[in-house]
Amino acid sequence: MELVSFSVLAHYGDPERAERHRQLLAAPRSRLIVPVTDGQLIVVRGSRRSAIPAVR
Repeated sequence: MELVSFSVLAHYGDPERAERHRQLLAAPRSRLIVPVTDGQLIVVRGSRRSAIPAVR
């Protein structure tokens, strides 16, 4: 859908996914990757983005 100009790397910090995340972040890419933990969400306002704590 390309609603934002970056890709989200969900579940960042999960030990079971650590090696895969390391590989994804080390690989060359044309699109920015924003890591997000299970306790975060991304807020986008115009061209600015912030990862903030999710309210549960």
